[in-house]
Amino acid sequence: MNKDSLKTEIVIHGKIPSDFTERKIKKMIEKTLTLAKSTATSIGIVFVGPKKMQSLNKEYRKKDKPTDVLSFAYHKSKKPNKGIEGDIIICPSYVKTDIKNSEIRFSDQINRLLIHGVLHLSGLDHAKDAEAKSMFAKQEKIFKAL
Repeated sequence: MNKDSLKTEIVIHGKIPSDFTERKIKKMIEKTLTLAKSTATSIGIVFVGPKKMQSLNKEYRKKDKPTDVLSFAYHKSKKPNKGIEGDIIICPSYVKTDIKNSEIRFSDQINRLLIHGVLHLSGLDHAKDAEAKSMFAKQEKIFKAL
């Protein structure tokens, strides 16, 4: 059996947001990987509260405030197509606050953040304008395809 035919290990920790199930999240990650033309060995999805997210954001990004999503890649390559390994940390309560006065549905935003996290793990970034345009376009293309 070759490495590409192995199923991705997806482990979920924390309180899964309403409107979601473990199965639904796993299918979302698998479809995102397929549409992004990537494969993964293992991906952890962790749902945390705002205090934990603020602590992680401060420690790893030097920003002393909560955020919606953080991604931590554990593979060696900076631009992997295969064998992605990493964690995606999401703060559902921050997401609810962030979209409060918008037309964005909570479940849609969580899906976008799952896609966003996978794209980060696959080496995409949005630090520069050109990168951001490309990454967010790919994120929305995948979101609409799901």
